[in-house]
Amino acid sequence: LKLLEHSIDSISEMVTITDNEDRFIFVNQAFLDRYGYTEEEVLGKTPAILSPNPQDTCPIIKGGSRWTGELLNITRSGERFFIKLETSVVKDENGKAIGNIGIAKDMTEQIEAEEKLKRSESLASLGRMTSYLSHRIKMPLTGIKLNIEALMEQMSKDNKFLDSFVLINKEIKHLEGMLNNVLQFSRQRETLQQEVSLHQILEQVVELLDPVLKKQRIRFISQVSEEQVKGDPGEIKTLFHHLIENSIEAIQMQGEIEFLSVVDLKRKMHRLFIRDTGCGIKSARKIFDPFYTTKEGGTGLGLSIVQQIVENHKGTISLIFSEPGNTIFQVSLPLS
Repeated sequence: LKLLEHSIDSISEMVTITDNEDRFIFVNQAFLDRYGYTEEEVLGKTPAILSPNPQDTCPIIKGGSRWTGELLNITRSGERFFIKLETSVVKDENGKAIGNIGIAKDMTEQIEAEEKLKRSESLASLGRMTSYLSHRIKMPLTGIKLNIEALMEQMSKDNKFLDSFVLINKEIKHLEGMLNNVLQFSRQRETLQQEVSLHQILEQVVELLDPVLKKQRIRFISQVSEEQVKGDPGEIKTLFHHLIENSIEAIQMQGEIEFLSVVDLKRKMHRLFIRDTGCGIKSARKIFDPFYTTKEGGTGLGLSIVQQIVENHKGTISLIFSEPGNTIFQVSLPLS
């Protein structure tokens, strides 16, 4: 029995045994590690404690049947993840059902791998499309913009058509910006690896966006460490540019944007917390999906580009909190 218990505790799958009332009478170590509970907190409870929706828990198995399916579970700390669960009835020597055994596998890595594959396939298709767009649209668009600007220079301030030309020029720049975002997102290239000061790059980006910040009465607070990371200066500049622009759009008028860094020497990571006092994010689940946007006229690529840059640097990005007046992103990049 000790050998059997040791074997069950040694496997990576989460093993549970429940009685006929669907109450836990055994859970293995992998289960306790993944869910964050102690054995005392689990034994005697039902699987309902693992589900954000108790009605979605695995049905009690009766007779000799088996059940297999995928369920959304929740850990003690509130993390949600999917499991693939297989359960079957446990019988005594007389063939009488005395409970159920369940073997669950964490689907997180598999789901992430599938999403990464889908994303790479989408990027390949997007790359082919954008090379066509670049040739067929960008060149004529540049020609139109240059001619519009030349005509505007020759117009007097009281010309009745000037306002129309200003509007046309503004829309051309907007189209150009959207096209550049699509091209940047689809472009696959090697990330440079050199020592980069996040503090210095952030200062450069803020200096560039300072007129917009002042115009919209947005206070910028920077508490970023001088500690360096390994990366591409150009890509990190783009990363900061998109994050700040995203916050500016969320605030619109009068507020705060704050960059705070925490250096985690133990895990060798430079963690950045980006906070703004904007309108908040209602649907957080899809914010990193390409072309998903809640903004009128947006491409939905800003945060997708940000995520792509962070992943190219072997880092992570997540939305850790959002409500009107307080939204916080965390970006973690490896230290130099």
